Amino acid sequence: MKDHTHDHKEFIDILSAIEKDPASWAGWLALHFEMPAMCVTEDCSLISEGAARIVSLYLDDLHGEAFFSNDGDIVVLCKDVNSSALREIGQHLSDLCLARTHIPAEQHVYNVFLEGEGMCRNLRARLYQMEASGNGMTHGRHYGFAFERYMLEGRAVADKRHQMRVLVVDDDAITQRFVAKLLGNECQLATAMNAKDAVTAFDAEEPDITFLDIGLPDGNGKDLLAKFLAKRPGAYIVMFSGNDQMQTISETLKMGAEGFVAKPCSKDQMLYYLNRAPLQVRV
Repeated sequence: MKDHTHDHKEFIDILSAIEKDPASWAGWLALHFEMPAMCVTEDCSLISEGAARIVSLYLDDLHGEAFFSNDGDIVVLCKDVNSSALREIGQHLSDLCLARTHIPAEQHVYNVFLEGEGMCRNLRARLYQMEASGNGMTHGRHYGFAFERYMLEGRAVADKRHQMRVLVVDDDAITQRFVAKLLGNECQLATAMNAKDAVTAFDAEEPDITFLDIGLPDGNGKDLLAKFLAKRPGAYIVMFSGNDQMQTISETLKMGAEGFVAKPCSKDQMLYYLNRAPLQVRV
């Protein structure tokens, strides 16, 4: 376990990132196991020990996060697992709780993209109760990943896209060609393959939206994100990376990115952000 205070903050940061842009979490599912309020401390401790083994058994080969509260609540966030698998985990946890306390526990499975806002409201309300009793969330082990399709369309939206200036910063030639094929007829597309050219293109093109890779040969996309936002506060920047670990998504959204697209991506995912990004007013 890490430091209790740090991990409580990390959990809050993840909730904030989900609230900011649920679409960045497309494909993520969440399980919230809620310990009955009438459980005594000893019961909570013993159930939590067994619960940690259950979560590990089910999710050991995946990436993601499990958070355990001192009141016995558990939140599991992961990808590449279907809802029935999470419900099975939740049922196993509920059976463990019922066997120990004879009190049924509640469990909820959320599609984070589609239900993220409601999930965060419920979890924040639960956290408020925990904080009132002096408890919070502690950090568990790492787990993980897959994707859903989504798309916003309509004539007015499509017309707006054709006026948009889009900058794609990625050092992979195959990805550049793939994106050009996906978006070439949808917008005014500019590309850069390194940090130096990205800065030049950002200044010259004044893009309405920038898809920014994290790993570049001469720099880091997170540093570029900070530089671009310093140059133009409010710039619409979407991180674009194969490194879609939970902390990466949460950190970049907290830094000011408007979204996160994991590679390999689909046209629908990129169009989602093109449809949301505002057109700049240019003189």
